[in-house]
Amino acid sequence: ADTFTGAAHYFAALFGVGTLLVLCIFLNLHAGPWASTAGGTALMLHPRFWGDLHYNVKDLSSCLLFLLLAVLFHAALRRRSWRLLLGVAVLWGVALATKANALFLPVVGGLCFAYEAWCRRRAGQPATTAREVAALAAFPVLGPAVMLLCWPYLWLDFPAHLVGYAKYVAGWGVTGS
Repeated sequence: ADTFTGAAHYFAALFGVGTLLVLCIFLNLHAGPWASTAGGTALMLHPRFWGDLHYNVKDLSSCLLFLLLAVLFHAALRRRSWRLLLGVAVLWGVALATKANALFLPVVGGLCFAYEAWCRRRAGQPATTAREVAALAAFPVLGPAVMLLCWPYLWLDFPAHLVGYAKYVAGWGVTGS
């Protein structure tokens, strides 16, 4: 057996267990032990997750990172923590450097923030604070900046590599590949 490629399976297991733990702990805290058990079981029985555990370590790392982003964003909204929102913006930059699908995370986060603001207003509380709005406004600045810092390929022949990557992302669904 090839020990080099075999070692990659340990990282897949680590990311898989990490994803399972984060999901189960979050569900247990917010929905109870039955939801935690059902969610963890559903995740482990999902064929794509099971296959990735065996053959695709890169998607498992993205899965764990995206889940951590969602959990921390939820915590920031519930605690009204602008500092945690800034931390999530930085983590989003890491996610952008990992996988371009992270571009869609602010859309989901924006909908969650709008719902949270609506719930606050219904409860007679201020919908948002100036610091929360400022932290959210920092996302489009901090995220891409952190992505650039985390991705040395983009530093080489900058800005040509950045433009090339932007064209690649803009061509999703159009190029046929």
